[in-house]
Amino acid sequence: MFISPLLKKTLSLLPDSFHLPVPFGAMRGINWISRSANPGQVVGRYEPQQTAVLIDLLRDSKVFWDVGAHVGWYSLLASKIMLNGRVACFEPNPENLQFIDRHMSINNSGNINVYRLALSNLTGSRAFSGQAQFGQLVTTGEYTVETITADRFIETSEAIPDLIKVDIEGGEMDFLEGAAGLLTTHKPTLLLSTHGYLKRDSCSKFLAERGYHTELLVNNQQEGDYVFLARAANQ
Repeated sequence: MFISPLLKKTLSLLPDSFHLPVPFGAMRGINWISRSANPGQVVGRYEPQQTAVLIDLLRDSKVFWDVGAHVGWYSLLASKIMLNGRVACFEPNPENLQFIDRHMSINNSGNINVYRLALSNLTGSRAFSGQAQFGQLVTTGEYTVETITADRFIETSEAIPDLIKVDIEGGEMDFLEGAAGLLTTHKPTLLLSTHGYLKRDSCSKFLAERGYHTELLVNNQQEGDYVFLARAANQ
Protein backbone atom coordinates (compact mmCIF):
# COMPACT_ATOMS: atom_id res chain seq x y z
CA MET A 1 0.00 0.00 0.00
CA PHE A 2 1.27 3.48 -0.85
CA ILE A 3 1.85 5.63 2.21
CA SER A 4 2.46 9.32 1.63
CA PRO A 5 5.79 10.81 2.76
CA LEU A 6 3.83 13.32 4.84
CA LEU A 7 2.15 10.53 6.83
CA LYS A 8 5.46 8.79 7.38
CA LYS A 9 7.04 12.00 8.65
CA THR A 10 4.06 12.73 10.90
CA LEU A 11 4.21 9.28 12.48
CA SER A 12 7.94 9.61 13.10
CA LEU A 13 7.30 12.72 15.20
CA LEU A 14 4.69 11.15 17.46
CA PRO A 15 5.65 10.07 20.98
CA ASP A 16 6.17 6.35 21.56
CA SER A 17 3.16 6.27 23.89
CA PHE A 18 0.68 7.52 21.26
CA HIS A 19 -1.70 4.87 19.98
CA LEU A 20 -5.00 4.66 18.12
CA PRO A 21 -7.38 1.85 17.13
CA VAL A 22 -6.61 0.39 13.70
CA PRO A 23 -9.52 1.61 11.50
CA PHE A 24 -9.62 -0.97 8.71
CA GLY A 25 -9.00 -4.61 7.90
CA ALA A 26 -8.72 -7.70 10.05
CA MET A 27 -6.92 -5.74 12.78
CA ARG A 28 -9.73 -3.20 13.07
CA GLY A 29 -10.15 -2.12 16.67
CA ILE A 30 -6.71 -3.25 17.82
CA ASN A 31 -4.84 -0.45 19.59
CA TRP A 32 -1.62 0.21 17.71
CA ILE A 33 1.32 2.39 18.68
CA SER A 34 1.55 4.67 15.68
CA ARG A 35 5.31 5.11 15.71
CA SER A 36 6.15 1.45 16.19
CA ALA A 37 6.47 0.11 12.69
CA ASN A 38 5.38 0.23 9.07
CA PRO A 39 2.92 3.11 8.54
CA GLY A 40 0.57 0.79 6.66
CA GLN A 41 -0.12 -1.00 9.93
CA VAL A 42 -1.59 2.18 11.41
CA VAL A 43 -4.46 2.07 8.91
CA GLY A 44 -4.70 -1.74 8.77
CA ARG A 45 -3.21 -2.19 5.29
CA TYR A 46 -0.12 -4.34 5.75
CA GLU A 47 1.16 -7.29 3.68
CA PRO A 48 -2.31 -8.04 2.28
CA GLN A 49 -1.46 -11.36 0.60
CA GLN A 50 0.19 -12.87 3.67
CA THR A 51 -2.49 -11.49 5.97
CA ALA A 52 -5.38 -12.92 3.93
CA VAL A 53 -3.81 -16.39 3.81
CA LEU A 54 -2.89 -16.30 7.48
CA ILE A 55 -6.41 -15.33 8.55
CA ASP A 56 -7.85 -18.44 6.89
CA LEU A 57 -5.18 -20.65 8.46
CA LEU A 58 -5.56 -19.17 11.94
CA ARG A 59 -9.25 -20.02 12.09
CA ASP A 60 -8.38 -23.72 12.14
CA SER A 61 -5.25 -23.47 14.31
CA LYS A 62 -4.73 -24.07 18.00
CA VAL A 63 -1.08 -23.03 18.44
CA PHE A 64 0.58 -20.33 16.32
CA TRP A 65 4.26 -19.44 16.35
CA ASP A 66 5.25 -15.96 15.20
CA VAL A 67 8.98 -16.32 14.48
CA GLY A 68 10.58 -12.93 13.92
CA ALA A 69 7.58 -11.13 15.40
CA HIS A 70 8.98 -7.61 14.94
CA VAL A 71 6.55 -5.41 16.94
CA GLY A 72 3.78 -8.01 17.15
CA TRP A 73 1.46 -7.39 14.19
CA TYR A 74 0.86 -11.05 13.38
CA SER A 75 0.90 -12.11 17.03
CA LEU A 76 -1.90 -9.66 17.79
CA LEU A 77 -3.79 -10.73 14.68
CA ALA A 78 -3.56 -14.34 15.82
CA SER A 79 -4.58 -13.41 19.35
CA LYS A 80 -7.69 -11.69 18.01
CA ILE A 81 -8.73 -14.60 15.80
CA MET A 82 -7.66 -17.51 18.02
CA LEU A 83 -9.63 -16.60 21.14
CA ASN A 84 -9.18 -20.11 22.54
CA GLY A 85 -5.79 -20.72 20.96
CA ARG A 86 -2.22 -20.04 22.01
CA VAL A 87 0.29 -17.68 20.43
CA ALA A 88 4.07 -17.99 20.90
CA CYS A 89 5.87 -14.81 19.90
CA PHE A 90 9.63 -15.07 19.22
CA GLU A 91 11.66 -11.86 18.94
CA PRO A 92 15.23 -11.11 20.12
CA ASN A 93 15.45 -7.37 19.34
CA PRO A 94 15.14 -5.31 22.56
CA GLU A 95 13.55 -2.31 20.85
CA ASN A 96 10.93 -4.48 19.18
CA LEU A 97 10.25 -6.31 22.44
CA GLN A 98 9.36 -3.05 24.16
CA PHE A 99 6.69 -2.40 21.53
CA ILE A 100 5.41 -5.99 21.73
CA ASP A 101 5.02 -5.74 25.50
CA ARG A 102 3.14 -2.47 25.20
CA HIS A 103 0.93 -3.69 22.38
CA MET A 104 -0.03 -6.68 24.51
CA SER A 105 -0.75 -4.43 27.48
CA ILE A 106 -2.97 -1.91 25.70
CA ASN A 107 -4.91 -4.73 24.02
CA ASN A 108 -5.19 -7.09 27.01
CA SER A 109 -3.75 -9.90 24.89
CA GLY A 110 -3.70 -12.68 27.44
CA ASN A 111 -3.12 -15.60 25.08
CA ILE A 112 0.31 -14.44 23.81
CA ASN A 113 3.52 -15.73 25.34
CA VAL A 114 6.61 -13.73 24.41
CA TYR A 115 9.99 -15.47 24.11
CA ARG A 116 13.02 -13.21 23.95
CA LEU A 117 14.81 -15.64 21.68
CA ALA A 118 15.96 -16.10 18.11
CA LEU A 119 15.07 -19.49 16.64
CA SER A 120 18.04 -20.77 14.69
CA ASN A 121 20.13 -23.91 14.07
CA LEU A 122 22.13 -23.62 17.32
CA THR A 123 21.27 -23.18 20.98
CA GLY A 124 23.43 -20.59 22.74
CA SER A 125 24.31 -16.97 22.03
CA ARG A 126 24.80 -15.11 18.75
CA ALA A 127 25.63 -11.59 17.66
CA PHE A 128 22.71 -9.56 16.33
CA SER A 129 22.78 -6.49 14.12
CA GLY A 130 20.54 -4.16 12.19
CA GLN A 131 17.60 -1.83 12.54
CA ALA A 132 14.43 -2.89 14.30
CA GLN A 133 12.68 -4.03 11.12
CA PHE A 134 15.68 -5.67 9.48
CA GLY A 135 17.73 -7.15 12.32
CA GLN A 136 19.45 -10.48 11.86
CA LEU A 137 21.91 -12.89 13.40
CA VAL A 138 25.46 -12.14 12.28
CA THR A 139 29.07 -13.05 13.04
CA THR A 140 29.81 -9.67 14.63
CA GLY A 141 27.05 -7.31 15.74
CA GLU A 142 26.01 -4.54 18.11
CA TYR A 143 24.79 -6.88 20.82
CA THR A 144 24.26 -10.51 21.75
CA VAL A 145 20.98 -12.42 21.82
CA GLU A 146 19.99 -15.87 23.01
CA THR A 147 19.24 -18.49 20.38
CA ILE A 148 17.55 -21.87 20.51
CA THR A 149 16.51 -24.49 17.99
CA ALA A 150 12.81 -25.15 17.56
CA ASP A 151 13.49 -28.82 18.29
CA ARG A 152 15.10 -27.96 21.62
CA PHE A 153 12.34 -25.49 22.47
CA ILE A 154 9.53 -28.02 22.09
CA GLU A 155 11.29 -30.45 24.43
CA THR A 156 10.21 -28.28 27.35
CA SER A 157 7.09 -26.66 25.88
CA GLU A 158 3.51 -27.78 25.51
CA ALA A 159 3.05 -25.27 22.69
CA ILE A 160 3.57 -27.60 19.71
CA PRO A 161 2.61 -25.43 16.73
CA ASP A 162 0.24 -26.36 13.95
CA LEU A 163 0.99 -23.05 12.16
CA ILE A 164 4.23 -21.05 11.99
CA LYS A 165 5.00 -17.69 10.39
CA VAL A 166 8.71 -17.12 9.77
CA ASP A 167 10.27 -13.80 8.71
CA ILE A 168 13.83 -13.52 10.01
CA GLU A 169 15.75 -11.57 7.38
CA GLY A 170 17.93 -14.27 5.86
CA GLY A 171 18.03 -16.73 8.76
CA GLU A 172 15.22 -18.89 7.42
CA MET A 173 17.40 -21.84 6.42
CA ASP A 174 18.98 -21.89 9.88
CA PHE A 175 15.49 -21.96 11.40
CA LEU A 176 14.46 -24.90 9.23
CA GLU A 177 17.58 -26.87 10.11
CA GLY A 178 16.88 -26.30 13.80
CA ALA A 179 13.27 -27.39 13.30
CA ALA A 180 13.94 -30.58 11.30
CA GLY A 181 12.49 -32.84 13.99
CA LEU A 182 9.43 -30.65 14.48
CA LEU A 183 8.76 -30.57 10.75
CA THR A 184 9.21 -34.30 10.33
CA THR A 185 7.14 -35.36 13.33
CA HIS A 186 4.41 -32.73 13.71
CA LYS A 187 4.13 -31.29 10.17
CA PRO A 188 3.06 -27.72 11.02
CA THR A 189 1.98 -25.46 8.18
CA LEU A 190 4.50 -22.70 7.40
CA LEU A 191 4.15 -19.18 6.03
CA LEU A 192 7.79 -18.58 5.19
CA SER A 193 9.47 -15.39 3.97
CA THR A 194 12.78 -15.96 2.19
CA HIS A 195 15.32 -13.33 1.17
CA GLY A 196 17.13 -14.00 -2.09
CA TYR A 197 16.48 -16.66 -4.69
CA LEU A 198 19.20 -18.95 -3.32
CA LYS A 199 17.50 -19.02 0.10
CA ARG A 200 14.15 -19.50 -1.63
CA ASP A 201 15.39 -22.54 -3.52
CA SER A 202 17.29 -24.10 -0.62
CA CYS A 203 14.31 -23.74 1.72
CA SER A 204 11.94 -25.22 -0.86
CA LYS A 205 14.27 -28.17 -1.38
CA PHE A 206 14.68 -28.73 2.37
CA LEU A 207 10.92 -28.77 2.88
CA ALA A 208 10.23 -30.98 -0.14
CA GLU A 209 12.66 -33.55 1.24
CA ARG A 210 10.51 -33.67 4.38
CA GLY A 211 7.23 -34.19 2.62
CA TYR A 212 6.08 -30.60 2.14
CA HIS A 213 4.40 -28.99 -0.84
CA THR A 214 5.18 -25.29 -1.35
CA GLU A 215 3.08 -22.60 -3.00
CA LEU A 216 4.68 -19.25 -3.86
CA LEU A 217 2.50 -16.38 -2.66
CA VAL A 218 4.82 -13.38 -3.15
CA ASN A 219 7.32 -13.37 -6.00
CA ASN A 220 9.16 -10.06 -5.71
CA GLN A 221 12.18 -10.74 -7.87
CA GLN A 222 13.20 -7.08 -8.00
CA GLU A 223 13.66 -6.88 -4.24
CA GLY A 224 14.61 -10.53 -3.82
CA ASP A 225 11.70 -11.18 -1.45
CA TYR A 226 9.71 -14.38 -1.72
CA VAL A 227 6.94 -15.69 0.51
CA PHE A 228 5.51 -19.15 0.22
CA LEU A 229 3.02 -21.36 1.98
CA ALA A 230 4.32 -24.82 2.86
CA ARG A 231 2.00 -27.65 3.84
CA ALA A 232 2.56 -31.31 4.45
CA ALA A 233 1.85 -33.13 1.20
CA ASN A 234 -0.98 -35.16 2.76
CA GLN A 235 -2.86 -32.09 4.03
